[in-house]
Amino acid sequence: MWVIICLIIFILFIPSDVFGGVILRIINYFQERSLLYRGQKLYQWLDSFGPGMVAFNLGVSLPPQNIYREYGELIHATWHQVQKSGGQVGELIKNIKGSLREDLKRTQREQQVLRGAYGQLGFMVAMVWSYLILFEWLIHVGFPPVFWLSIIIWQLMGVFIFHFLLKRKRHQLFRPINSLLGLVLELTLISFRGHLAQVSLTCDGVVLKGPYENFEKRLHWTLKNWQKMGAASKANIIELQEDLIVLSQDATERFIPWLKGLIFLWALVFVLPLLFAGSLFGLYKLTVV
Repeated sequence: MWVIICLIIFILFIPSDVFGGVILRIINYFQERSLLYRGQKLYQWLDSFGPGMVAFNLGVSLPPQNIYREYGELIHATWHQVQKSGGQVGELIKNIKGSLREDLKRTQREQQVLRGAYGQLGFMVAMVWSYLILFEWLIHVGFPPVFWLSIIIWQLMGVFIFHFLLKRKRHQLFRPINSLLGLVLELTLISFRGHLAQVSLTCDGVVLKGPYENFEKRLHWTLKNWQKMGAASKANIIELQEDLIVLSQDATERFIPWLKGLIFLWALVFVLPLLFAGSLFGLYKLTVV
C-alpha cells in the first residue's frame, strides 16, 4: 500500500519533461526488442531509396547488422560489395524489399495468432479466479489457503506447459522457414555479386525434412546450374521467393488448427477441473456447516 502511495506521489511531483522522457525510453526499449518493429524500420530504410535509385549513397548510415533476421547481413554485405567494386543495385533493392514485405506479413500474422492465444489463456485464468471469488462471496464460506495455493501451483504449471508446447511447435514449423529464408537471401547476394566460381550456400545445421528438404535441394541445384551456365538468373530468385512464401503459408495454416486444439485441451485440463473443484468444495462446506 505504501509503495503505491509513494509511486503516485512520485508521478505527481516529477517534472513532466522528465516523466515523458522516461516513458519514451521505456517505449523505445520494448520496441527495439520487437522483431516486427525492427523489420518495419528496415523496410522504411529500404523505402528511402526511390524507384530511380541505382546505387547506394555511401554516406548514409546502415541499419544494424542484426536488425531483422538475415536481411541486415545482406544489406551490409551488399554495401561492402558496392564500396569494393561498385555496381547498380536498384534491382537488388527492389528484390529485397519484396521479400522483406512478404516476410513481415508472415511475422505479423504469426504474432497476431500468438497474442490471441495468450490473450485467451489470460482470459481463462482470470475467469477461474473471478468465478471462485464470486462463488466464495455468494455462499459466504471461505476456501482454505491450501485450496488457493493448489490453484496457483496448478495454473502456473499449466501456463508453463502451454508455453513449452507452443514454443516447441513454433520451432518445428517456422525455424526451417527462417533457415531457408537465409539461404534464399544468400543466393540473392551471390546473384548480385556475379562471382559464381568456388561459392556455396552455408547451412546453419537445421535438420530439414519433407518439403523443406526438397526446397533446400532446389537452392543448391540452382547454384550449381548457375555455375554451369556461368551466369545467375534473376527469374530463379523470384520463383524461389514465391515458393518460399507458399511454404510459409502452409506452415501457418497447419499451426492455427493445432493451436486451437491445444487451447481446447488446455482448458479441459487446467480450467474445467478447477471450476468443478471449487463448486464441489464449496457445496461440501455448506453441507458440513
